[in-house]
Amino acid sequence: MRIGLDGRLLLRQLRGMAVYLLNTLSHILETDRSNEYILYTMDPFEHNCPPEDYSPVLDRLRVYPNLRIVNISAPNQFIWEQIKLPVQARKDRLDLLHMTANRAPRFVPCKLVITVHDMIELLFFDAFFRTLTGLRGRFYEWRVGMYIKYMYTRIFPRADHIISVSRNSANDITRLAGIPESRITVIHEACADEFKPLGIPREGFLLVLGGMGHKNTTSVLRAHSRLPEPLREKHPLVVHGAYPHLRELAAELGNTYITVQPSDFSVSLASLYNRAVGFVYVSLYEGFGIPPLEAMACGTPVIASNRGSVPEIVGDAALKVNPESVDEIAQAMQKLLTDPDLRSKLRAGGLQQASRFSWKKCASEHLLVYQQVIDKKL
Repeated sequence: MRIGLDGRLLLRQLRGMAVYLLNTLSHILETDRSNEYILYTMDPFEHNCPPEDYSPVLDRLRVYPNLRIVNISAPNQFIWEQIKLPVQARKDRLDLLHMTANRAPRFVPCKLVITVHDMIELLFFDAFFRTLTGLRGRFYEWRVGMYIKYMYTRIFPRADHIISVSRNSANDITRLAGIPESRITVIHEACADEFKPLGIPREGFLLVLGGMGHKNTTSVLRAHSRLPEPLREKHPLVVHGAYPHLRELAAELGNTYITVQPSDFSVSLASLYNRAVGFVYVSLYEGFGIPPLEAMACGTPVIASNRGSVPEIVGDAALKVNPESVDEIAQAMQKLLTDPDLRSKLRAGGLQQASRFSWKKCASEHLLVYQQVIDKKL
């Protein structure tokens, strides 16, 4: 088979969907030398990282002899997705095109598989497409918003098969896009091998990542501020990432035990997890949710949302809370921080739960989907 993949996200910051693509493709190429793969990129593009940042990522993939990387230039993403990519796919005589990140062309000259990670853009439509002001800004958001709605409700149903990263997302895809369960395969993601116990001392702080609205980090700050001051002093909250609005909220709350620190790429995320006494992940919605899995793989106890796919990922190995209840989050924090036996139990359970997910398994399940779509068994 000759298989093409949308590789645009590998030219941007490696998180979420880009982590999924890099690890899935790397493990596919490790095991499959019989099929030919073509990775399509888009450069230049305003949201790409500098070449010195993404070149090592592409170089890591270039070592595989059955992979070619083809750059397609286009003035914007719409032209790239709907015109340039299908033309290149025909030129390359693809058997199958795998669109890896919630986007796809309407017409392709081969079988089409789409990974739909989540339905966040539809479920939180106003948060994504109702933020700009002025006539030009509102028109831009209207145009992009209509394209997104068309993508989810008209293009996705035309795919030969859909890959979902969780059962929860698959249910949302069926409910919102009208795609039957029989045309969706759930393949769980995993976390990288670097996330493991490192044997370094715990430093007592609670860790939280992310600052986007649906990540619900503001509720974490408010919950921490409700803890007794001696507990806050002993267990400060560290927000990993440069989010000015969270720094402003901490000041507004008068909580001097919150640190909002820019991402420091000289310090590995694995070491942060290992140093933290606990990790708080109370997102309002996630298609999968790799961070709690990373934390558990490092032996760090987790407080997790009971919404979206998160319960599916953490199982019984986390303290689950209603993410919309600041009081409930605060109570879980206090319980975790004052009960060493509970932390030990969550640590052991988390390590066991994380071991159930692997990129090797994820890759083999992708290969099976490709083959079954080509053989018309899906």
